[in-house]
Amino acid sequence: MLEVGGGTGGTTAWVAPALPAGRTEYLFTDIGPSMVLRAREKFAAHAFMDFRTLDLEQPPAGQGLADGSFDL
Repeated sequence: MLEVGGGTGGTTAWVAPALPAGRTEYLFTDIGPSMVLRAREKFAAHAFMDFRTLDLEQPPAGQGLADGSFDL
């Protein structure tokens, strides 16, 4: 699962606890490094989550995200 523009994590706070940890890979992204850092701290209890910056004005492949690598 890819969350684009996660911001303060308002939606993430509702979604993440409902996901099956053993079957989920969740990538939280935002353009702002400080937002990503805060989310990493806030959602540290969810081991299935990863966090990184993502600039939608740049090609995703150049940022380590292969085409078709997310289902949702």
